[in-house]
Amino acid sequence: MGTEILKSFGSLQSELEQAKNSLKGVDANIKRLIGRDPSELSARPNQKRIQPNDEPPSKRRNSNVSVFKRLSERLVPDDDVHHGPQKQIISKVIVTPKEIPSREEALEAQNKDEKFKARNRRMFGALLGTLQKFQQEETKLKPREEKRKQLERKIEEHEIKEKEEIKKERQELFLSRKKKQTEIKIIELKMMG
Repeated sequence: MGTEILKSFGSLQSELEQAKNSLKGVDANIKRLIGRDPSELSARPNQKRIQPNDEPPSKRRNSNVSVFKRLSERLVPDDDVHHGPQKQIISKVIVTPKEIPSREEALEAQNKDEKFKARNRRMFGALLGTLQKFQQEETKLKPREEKRKQLERKIEEHEIKEKEEIKKERQELFLSRKKKQTEIKIIELKMMG
C-alpha cells in the first residue's frame, strides 16, 4: 500500500512537472505575442498605490497659499512706473485729387494698343497650353492612382485580417494559460490530500 502511494505521488509529481513545462511554453508564446511576461500582467493590480504625500517634489505646492494670492502678488500696477513725458504723434492723411479713368475708358485705351492685344493673346494661349498639359498628365496618372488605391485597400484588408488573427491567438493563449494554471492547482491539491 505504501508503494502504491509513492507511485501515485510520483506520477502526480511528474504530471505536475509536465503541466508546469507546458505552462512555461504557453507563457513564452504569450510573451512573444504581446512582448511582456504574462506573470507581470497578473502582478500589476498588487502594485503599491501612490499616496498624496508621495508626489514628486516638483508637484508639491505650498498648500497655505491660494492660487489667487500667488497671482495677485506678481501683478505690478502701472501707476508706480514712470516713463517720463510722452510725445504725441499727429498723423494726417492728405488726399490729392487724381482723376481715375472709368473702366470703359481703360478698356477702350487697351483695345487700341496692338502690342497689348498681342500680349494678351500670347498669355491666353500659354494658359490654355498649361491647362491642356495638366489634363494630359491627369489622364496618364489616373490609372496609376487607381492601382495605388486598390493596393492600399488590399494592404488595409490584410492588416485587419492579421490583427483579428493575432487577437484570436492571444485569446486562445490566455485561455490555455488559465486552464494550465487550474490543472497545476488541482494536481497540487491532489498531492497535498
